[in-house]
Amino acid sequence: MASQIVRRLARSRASGIFSSTIPSFLNRSFSSTAPPESNLIRATLFPGDGIGPEIAESVKQIFKVADCPIEWEEHFVGTEIDPRTQSFLTWESLESVRNNKVGLKGPMATPIGKGHRSLNLTLRKELNLYANVRPCYSLPGYKTKYDDVDLITIRENTEGEYSGLEHQVVRGVVESLKIITRQASLRVAEYAFYYAKAHGRQRVSAIHKANIMQKTDGLFLKCCREVAEKYPEITYEEVVIDNCCMMLVKNPALFDVLVMPNLYGDIISDLCAGLIGGLGLTPSCNIGEGGIALAEAVHGSAPDIAGKNLANPTALLLSSVSMLRHLKLHDKADKIQDAVLKTIAEGKYRTGDLGAVQQDEAVDLCFVSANIDIAVIIRWHFARNGESALGYFRRCRSRLLRQVISPDFFDFAISHCFERFQLEMVLFVIAVVSIHGSDVLGVLLVNYGHCMYNVKLNNAILAEDKHLPMYEEMTSKFKVEFIAGGATQNSIRVAQWMLQIPGATSYMGSIGKDKFGEEMKKHAKLAGVNVHYYEDELPTGTCAVCVLGGERSLIANLSAANCYKPDHLKKPENWALVEKAKFYYMAGFFLTVSPESILLVAEHAAAKNKIFATNLSAPFICEFFKDAQEKVLPYTDFVFGNETEASTFARVHGYETESIPEIALKISQLPKASGAHKRITVITQGADPVVVAEDGKVRLIPVVPLPKEKLIDTNGAGDAFVGGFLSQLVLEKPIEECVRAGCYASNVIIQRSGCSYPEKPDFK
Repeated sequence: MASQIVRRLARSRASGIFSSTIPSFLNRSFSSTAPPESNLIRATLFPGDGIGPEIAESVKQIFKVADCPIEWEEHFVGTEIDPRTQSFLTWESLESVRNNKVGLKGPMATPIGKGHRSLNLTLRKELNLYANVRPCYSLPGYKTKYDDVDLITIRENTEGEYSGLEHQVVRGVVESLKIITRQASLRVAEYAFYYAKAHGRQRVSAIHKANIMQKTDGLFLKCCREVAEKYPEITYEEVVIDNCCMMLVKNPALFDVLVMPNLYGDIISDLCAGLIGGLGLTPSCNIGEGGIALAEAVHGSAPDIAGKNLANPTALLLSSVSMLRHLKLHDKADKIQDAVLKTIAEGKYRTGDLGAVQQDEAVDLCFVSANIDIAVIIRWHFARNGESALGYFRRCRSRLLRQVISPDFFDFAISHCFERFQLEMVLFVIAVVSIHGSDVLGVLLVNYGHCMYNVKLNNAILAEDKHLPMYEEMTSKFKVEFIAGGATQNSIRVAQWMLQIPGATSYMGSIGKDKFGEEMKKHAKLAGVNVHYYEDELPTGTCAVCVLGGERSLIANLSAANCYKPDHLKKPENWALVEKAKFYYMAGFFLTVSPESILLVAEHAAAKNKIFATNLSAPFICEFFKDAQEKVLPYTDFVFGNETEASTFARVHGYETESIPEIALKISQLPKASGAHKRITVITQGADPVVVAEDGKVRLIPVVPLPKEKLIDTNGAGDAFVGGFLSQLVLEKPIEECVRAGCYASNVIIQRSGCSYPEKPDFK
């Protein structure tokens, strides 16, 4: 469960602390005070007290090396009086947040029983930050009592006992007022239910003490009930706070989203943080009207360790990730979040509070662990250690050559780096992976591709002319493995494997008249697929895939595959296959080749009331082949895709939501050419539940998570899912069974290299 939680957080754009799409009445428009000609976004930074400045500096440096387009507008806010203004909190500081709409706040100390008013409270009041949102989830690699915590606390932030209305009635008698208003209660309840729906949460629990505080907490519950009626798809419950505390420590998995008044939220959110390791691991964000979002570290300022390089930056880093997601900088957020979570999961590099190594090494190595762009690692290494990559390499050279690579391999790396910076990149990467045990070949290939061909990890693109020399160079210099593939063909091969019925599937495509074409024929025959290839003079299409730590970089050179023509489809022996078939599937990549052929089959399927399915396939298909895709969609009965492709589709089509279930529903409701079948949209989300939208309803079907250590190669996972799904669809099995088969096939594939599988399936 815990590894599933981390994979979901690392992969899903909707997994941040808050979503950038909010109910319209909250009016959360984003603006920046940065000048129009600037590509930077201004964000306010309050470093805070104690360890605040040093962990804020870590965030700033990490943002810099990760190329986050943020221009920090730093303001002093803390328990010490600003020598320039003689103030704890200035008007300029507040205006900075109001203008920039987004900010990050380090820990601030609060005087106990005396002194000035809490600056945290002041900021919430002055900026009208009405909701505090804290996700709390178990982290693999950091052992606690529970490994299945995955909940969200949403706390009303502006009133309750924290209104500051207390006074001495007579000597020895002090009175404090609790303020609960309908406006504030409705506002935070609306946000909680919206958040639950937008993030696929199933339950909202209102925490209260209305059995004693019947008027105040009674009003809060009344408002929650009123809002709950607008969200019938979400389960609503009311839990007395003392019972809630008991249930949380007994079984935190009972809760999903908790919404509550101010004081209860302060207590419960810290209790939840304790379940997963403490406030040092817990991100937080304050949401305000007018578009303001102030992310923060909620742990203490720890003045006793300030300046000693012992502070844990995790909470502030994860909070800064939520800020990036608010700004829709999801790629940057994913890089940093993935780095932090993977470092904690590895368990090798930790600060003292987590059980122990030096912070600079821990933060530095988290980037190596997460496979962030190599140039980022280099710049970080320069800034952090003041040592060149060449120097770092020389210290490790003898160990490197003895344990990991041969001098010839090293010489090849050097010969392909024409500039000094590229040379240092390769040397640094080889040295680092030799010490820390990563896949040297994979790192070097991706790094080589990055230097020479601008290739990035976890990416899939079509080859351009500049990429073509890479195929020969890589195959001649490195040991590579060739696997028959192609998106549609992968799915058909998997479907045939799952069905184990001779001649159940047929495939048409295009290959070259070369040895690879012959290999394709041989593999298709072994797979039991009836293939009818068009053979072209161009070489068979190839796809270079570099795999590193479960991530991959993919460049497809379609070549002969790009030459398929409708004339081949119209040949009597081929069209006979079309007429005989009852189900049709084409991956979206074929839109780049022959949309005319797709339409011929799609129109035939619609006319004969047969099933036609297609796949979004890749973000670039949704973006750059939108017109062709829109022509095919009306004939499509099943649309497959993953969450990234669905998000791109939504953005390209102007959907005002980032919720994957809502996007899937909108796709399912697009116009259809034939009314015989209602369209069903199926979106996979990694370890998250599969989203199925059909007939105006959305279902979330859980998947069986695969342990991280078993994951070999995610390339082909989506194709395998479709193949498994189709194998049961043609047998007229229920959708749940189709999804289960798809998940099974996908799990088999990602434990092997390429889209390959054992002799027979073990699906029951």
